[in-house]
Amino acid sequence: MFGAKLCCENGQEMPDDTSSDVLRRKIGVPPDPLALAGMTPAKALRLAVTRAAEEGASMVATLTGFEQERLSLEQVLQTLDDPALVLELSNGGALIGLAIWNIAALSAVVEQLITGRVVPRDPDRRVPTRTDAAVVCGMMDRILQRFDAEMSTADDQPPVTGFRARGVVEDARAAALMLADMDYRQYRLTIDFAEGARSGVLRLIFPWASAGSARDPAAAGDQWRREWQAAVRGSKVELRAVLYRLTLPLAELEALAPGLVLPIPQDAIDQVSLEGVDGRQVATSRLGQVNGHRALRLRMPEGDNASAAPDPAPQALAAAPQEAPEPTVPEPSGTAPPQPPVPGAGDVAQPGPPAVADAPVAGDTQVPAPVPV
Repeated sequence: MFGAKLCCENGQEMPDDTSSDVLRRKIGVPPDPLALAGMTPAKALRLAVTRAAEEGASMVATLTGFEQERLSLEQVLQTLDDPALVLELSNGGALIGLAIWNIAALSAVVEQLITGRVVPRDPDRRVPTRTDAAVVCGMMDRILQRFDAEMSTADDQPPVTGFRARGVVEDARAAALMLADMDYRQYRLTIDFAEGARSGVLRLIFPWASAGSARDPAAAGDQWRREWQAAVRGSKVELRAVLYRLTLPLAELEALAPGLVLPIPQDAIDQVSLEGVDGRQVATSRLGQVNGHRALRLRMPEGDNASAAPDPAPQALAAAPQEAPEPTVPEPSGTAPPQPPVPGAGDVAQPGPPAVADAPVAGDTQVPAPVPV
């Protein structure tokens, strides 16, 4: 058996106790910096992705790239333009994050879970569907659960644990209503699927705030309601004014032609229905004109009018001082002189002399008119 000895530059043989160390330094593989360091988000995610893919999809997935970045809310929203599946992440409290699967990563997981293999080709550029979300949500939660378990041993734990997928975020506008105006922590993961068949990107976005600075859920809910109201009040609403609905036999309906006159009741202009796109009546109105344009005068529903403040006319009449009636002179014909109506005894009479039949009567005795003092 042949052996070899290491010699110094002067030809002298090196001591045996140092030869093994020298060889180890020359041929040894550099140690993994992640292995030397304690548990970090990068190391935890590398283990989480690998184990979740193996357990949930029987697929080999390797984390080949990791980047961490601090982003403002505006910067987060700007990254949601490209077609991608965006999932809402919630920790059950006031903090909300996002998980963003690009088309390559999404298609790799979907193909593996549905067909059992990943075809080594570039995926078609398409808009993700809710079916994609239903397939990927299970894998997303596996990754997050594994991530939580690995991060439980970390010395410094940022507020990135306890999150789970809660639903699909349709677009950047929906994300803007959902996310608080604060800084966010983005983990950008480059993942190799099925031993090089495809490479995709998964971005995890968590609030940057420390675990102890989470906002009060009630305050967060109030802020969300204010933002939601502001967004809704600034949106456009389509209303339809329905003048009249006419029912016709099918034969007459088929005979409709330009110039044909349809009968509409005269009172229809006072009963125009204002309706939403779903056909529900919002209010009634009267058709008119303003500055040469057709216009509608809105009318409150009858139920609202009934609950409104009562008509002040009766109270005003009751509170007003009663004026003395004008003196009257009995006519020689012997008929009873006209009498003023009794205040508060019914409807107020219209101006003008009252009819004879309206004069107050007590049996057959005629009551003379009162004389003012």
